[in-house]
Amino acid sequence: MRKIDFLKHIESTGSWSSQTVGTFLDRIAEEEIKICIDSRKIKKGDIFLAIIGEEFDGHDYVNAAFKNGAAFCIVSKLRKYSGHCLFVDDTIEFIGKITASYFKENKPHTLAISGSNGKTTTKEWIKTILFSILGDSDIFVNQGNMNTEIGLPICVFNNFKNMMNKAVIEMGMSYKGDLELLSSYFQPDYALLTNIGSAHIGNMEESVDILACKRELTDSIGEKGTVILNADDPKLIRLSKEYGCKLSYFGFEENNSLTNKTVSIKTYDYSFKNGKQKTNIIAEIENEKFEINLDFFAHAGQISNLAAAITASLLFTDRKSLVEFDYSQIKPVKNRFEFHENRGNYLIDDFYNSSIESYKVALTMLDKLRQKDILRDFSFVIGSIAETGIYKREVHETLAKIIKQYNPGKVFIYSKNQDIKIICDYFPDAFVSDEKNILADKIKRHLYDAEKEAVVFKASRSVEMEDVYEIVDDFSD
Repeated sequence: MRKIDFLKHIESTGSWSSQTVGTFLDRIAEEEIKICIDSRKIKKGDIFLAIIGEEFDGHDYVNAAFKNGAAFCIVSKLRKYSGHCLFVDDTIEFIGKITASYFKENKPHTLAISGSNGKTTTKEWIKTILFSILGDSDIFVNQGNMNTEIGLPICVFNNFKNMMNKAVIEMGMSYKGDLELLSSYFQPDYALLTNIGSAHIGNMEESVDILACKRELTDSIGEKGTVILNADDPKLIRLSKEYGCKLSYFGFEENNSLTNKTVSIKTYDYSFKNGKQKTNIIAEIENEKFEINLDFFAHAGQISNLAAAITASLLFTDRKSLVEFDYSQIKPVKNRFEFHENRGNYLIDDFYNSSIESYKVALTMLDKLRQKDILRDFSFVIGSIAETGIYKREVHETLAKIIKQYNPGKVFIYSKNQDIKIICDYFPDAFVSDEKNILADKIKRHLYDAEKEAVVFKASRSVEMEDVYEIVDDFSD
């Protein structure tokens, strides 16, 4: 955001003296200003925003931010600080309101994406497609997983430019009201729901509330807008009957859920030649068939995400461009089911998030690769599924039963979060440890005698499974 925009839109947060605010802004040499909530990442001239979180208080790091070069800090607690601070009632509300006002003034055509699984992958693949076809100068896409009531406004504040007339925004949800708030801030013209699964079930009173919470986004779309839905999700099909706006669908033809899909996946298969992974897809867009060849193994969930991305891209470009697009540009999103070669085997990092649904699609694909002898076997390094609350036993027992059906070669359990121990009764031969080095050493010993085996490292982000993965990945001759 520019200084002039900050001075103009701060009025949306309350009554301010432009002279006072101008004095604060004069401390910044550059015209473009940046906000940061991590005092360790502050650069000279940045503004530090003191956020009060569940486990930390940003006000404890205000002086550290000044030491690292902050021009001024925005705070909601009066303390003795070592620099100039702008005092507000609520720092989270402040960044939301000022950013929303700035965004609404410029009002790009906005697509908002949410769903229990695959929303980041879908967003990143829309970005790949549109940036290649249209260029990146006038399209805003929020970075990484900056999709919360804090992360999304900060990302927009720091990166949205006045000349951008299109926006693709991922919106996350942990609790009821999250999507309603973000929708009010950014007023999307189009909405896309990837699916309704069990993610965040522990934050809800009952599972049906997940659909109600996702509706906060789709209900915000007016009659002139478009809602894009996964035709393979029965909950979303029922939901679609309630909307008067334009509806678009994506999904697999074999499910026969709807015949009028905008983008349909007709067939897909895997091949492995000369050390190269291939996922070969026959798709149809508005009744025109075309081939998609990916240079990696994509499971059904990822293929569904690609169908969603193509459907959404049609909002901004034409069918011909999407049919002719070079889909080899599509790559796996980091930490979301990526295959990495290691001593004649594969390590698969899938520890950004975890759910029953994501396990199902992963297991189905691995079993297919094993049947085709692309893999001789596969094993799992399992960590807890987070945010399951009172459902933790039910969720983890369901997980154990699903994995058991596919008869993996070996199961390793990372018990840093004790919830995962619920599944030990189903895998009496599993190796269990809450020590990452001990567990990693056992996995390395297993890999030493293995060949053409995939080892999947899967857990929710809070488990920090990447610590185990990195130790194993360093394994070499």
